[in-house]
Amino acid sequence: MATGPLGYSLDEQSELCEALSDHPEWKLIFLTETSSTQDEVRNRLAYTEADYLCVVADRQTAGRGRQGRAWIQPGGQDIAFSLSCQVRDRYPPLLLPLLFAAALHEVCTDFVDTPLHLKWPNDLLSPKGKVAGILIEGQGPDTWIAGIGLNVESRDFPPDLAHIATSLCLLTDHPLDRHTILGELLQVLARDFAEAEAGKVDQIIHRFNTALGLTGEAVLLDIRKDQVRGTLDRVTSDGVELRDGRSFPLGEVTALRAET
Repeated sequence: MATGPLGYSLDEQSELCEALSDHPEWKLIFLTETSSTQDEVRNRLAYTEADYLCVVADRQTAGRGRQGRAWIQPGGQDIAFSLSCQVRDRYPPLLLPLLFAAALHEVCTDFVDTPLHLKWPNDLLSPKGKVAGILIEGQGPDTWIAGIGLNVESRDFPPDLAHIATSLCLLTDHPLDRHTILGELLQVLARDFAEAEAGKVDQIIHRFNTALGLTGEAVLLDIRKDQVRGTLDRVTSDGVELRDGRSFPLGEVTALRAET
């Protein structure tokens, strides 16, 4: 179901709803402008019942990333949405960062000519810079809200971001349509949540580790104030596992990168 004023055209809204027609547990809301899709979802949860409540905005005036960093989103160019997830013991809560990151990587890879990879814990990168970011926040014991900001057609960035940010359109010569990309991303997320609810988390974990690209590599982990070296085996919803048998809880790993 979709409600709301135009931010995406009525035809685009209809197509996006059709993409989720097999998932009645999802509710889509489209907004022309909001301060933050994260806050919008949080406020609407007080009076909206849905296992997956998704707010899509054409523009954000006060979007944010991790650690309160601003996320710039002009209208008509990029993708921003937030999605609430009612976990209720249906899958491990710490599966969420892996699920969102793997889905984002899978979809965006289909639209560009340049290899993409994940940077722990929440960024999608290309050789030219950051393409997308993910923010996940708790809302009570069983509810989480995940926000995704994806640069699709932006070509100009503020001076402090110009050297680190890029967009999908700068990574391909093919024309892009943001509502098509959003539709594919929502479909993949719905598929992955259905898999998670069915207990098929290994498939999601495998896709995440493939996108991370560090399996079998020498890595550095920041664990609170300590730094750990080792060879990565894999990342799961339980933690980061090294080839020597050591494992570190996911919530304690603040950085994971290749050792250079």
